Amino acid sequence: MSIGINFSNYFTLSSIVFGLSVYLLGYVALIKSNTFLEIDFDYSSVKTKYRKSSLTEKDREQIASKLIELMKSEKPFKNGALTLLDLSGMLKVSPHNLSEVLNQKLGISFYDFINQYRAKEVKEILEIKAEKGKTLLQIAFDCGFNSKSTFNKFFKKCFGMTPSEYRKKCRG
Repeated sequence: MSIGINFSNYFTLSSIVFGLSVYLLGYVALIKSNTFLEIDFDYSSVKTKYRKSSLTEKDREQIASKLIELMKSEKPFKNGALTLLDLSGMLKVSPHNLSEVLNQKLGISFYDFINQYRAKEVKEILEIKAEKGKTLLQIAFDCGFNSKSTFNKFFKKCFGMTPSEYRKKCRG
């Protein structure tokens, strides 16, 4: 039994209408590129990474103090394979809490924090002339750096000159 409606015409017509709509939308987007940029986005509603943190400001202070004391006394940064997990284990805090302290309290990433300590250690060795005939790269590896490029980048970032320039200055 047939009701006399040919559905193939409706599918063809709807395909044409859809295609024209996509074409028109693309045309408007190209001609009036600002059309889709005028959406006002409220950035204050974006959730911050540590919004649900259980750490108080006092907790962050204590972890930061313990971290800095550990870095000075035990120098874990000399381990070239040091990870956030390793360091958090030494401090007996969770990796998430340590990451929060580094990022929120100290304003630095884990790797930047570690590499700054490594660069400072190299600088101290060069200043006291405790190199014992080693190359800069050997000293860098002894201080925990794993690559020459990272060493040069962080040393210059911290002290405004390359390691070789600093060594010449110290030998003066």
